[in-house]
Amino acid sequence: MWRSVFWRSQNASRNLAVTRISKKKTQTPSLTSISRFSNVDSSGNASARNLRFFSASPTEENPVSLPTDEIPVSSVAELTHEESNVSDLGFSESGDFGANGNSAEAIVGVGEDGDSEIVAIEASDDGSVVEVEDPLADEVTQFDDEKLESVLSLLRSDEESLEFGLKALDVNLHLDLVVRVFESPGISGKNLIRFLKWASKKEEISVTTQLVESLVAVISGDGRRLDAYGLWDLVKEIGEDENSTVLNLEIMNRLIALFGKLGKSKAAFEVFSKTEEFGFTPNAQTYYVTLEALCKRSFMEWACSVCEKMLKSGVLPERDEIPNSITWFCKEGKAEEACSVYELATSQSKLPPAKTVSTLISGLCKNHGTVAFAQDMLGDLSGEARRHGIKPFLMLFIVYAG
Repeated sequence: MWRSVFWRSQNASRNLAVTRISKKKTQTPSLTSISRFSNVDSSGNASARNLRFFSASPTEENPVSLPTDEIPVSSVAELTHEESNVSDLGFSESGDFGANGNSAEAIVGVGEDGDSEIVAIEASDDGSVVEVEDPLADEVTQFDDEKLESVLSLLRSDEESLEFGLKALDVNLHLDLVVRVFESPGISGKNLIRFLKWASKKEEISVTTQLVESLVAVISGDGRRLDAYGLWDLVKEIGEDENSTVLNLEIMNRLIALFGKLGKSKAAFEVFSKTEEFGFTPNAQTYYVTLEALCKRSFMEWACSVCEKMLKSGVLPERDEIPNSITWFCKEGKAEEACSVYELATSQSKLPPAKTVSTLISGLCKNHGTVAFAQDMLGDLSGEARRHGIKPFLMLFIVYAG
């Protein structure tokens, strides 16, 4: 009997000598057979759980109620087989135990992707198990931060050979780094566009809606004409990809407004024309910013075509934007278009203020063919609005009387 106990204790000790395993992935089919952490009591004897550490089935564990000295051992062959399993997994047999007999590190779990995962763990004084942090993780983060600062410094400069400089930095590109670059201040829109085009050539990086929206915000704030055209070239390249889902209507609207702000009505009209081609349906904001860009630069032929589409769609700008639309057409001698906008607005209970109505009546009175429309409009008015509307007729009467 003593010979059997000695033999069992010796083999159990060898099974428990698994130490100092660094965190790494393995391609072993499974680690489900490793069902417990190794543990040796202070007396140096193996517990019931230790003997079954490498059991082929969790159900074969010794019941808790069974005393340690009465644990049945199937055979020497079984223990020898369990020892060989340890060797097959590549574990060291050199023991490395703490002062209390507990192992300093052990094995845990299976990775999320289904592969076995080996991590370093450490037993604390109270018997609980704590995972040991990998110092390499902090080194990687620090490395990325250093590279990020180098990239930002380059992008904030006026370096002409920007792409060559980025290549020389040997940056480990990933989307988080690109986003951090776009969130950093002090970088011109031109350099952001160049950086994005350079980065998107790598397989790891793809252009996203968030990145394009950030570009639009930066370039709209800078107000640089060449940067705006560079952005439009990038957007056209993205939009012409039939499978792309990066663009949205808000990006197109902000581009139209940007060109309108810069006084580039032709570019604004081009963006408007591409909006539907890229699969978007113009909304109230689309029509408003396009009409503003065209009317303020007297591109009335294009403005009238946009107005016609707007009226057919039944979509009007917001209530506080309608007066501006009517006034723009009246000032450019397009009272008929202005009148059409007015009629659609009233049908949608968006009646413009009295001052706008007076401006419209005045515009209609300048053309003999539209005076009748002005009279009908005046008949629909009352109170303060009617008093404002009568003034153009008084001026017309004075002209004809003189």
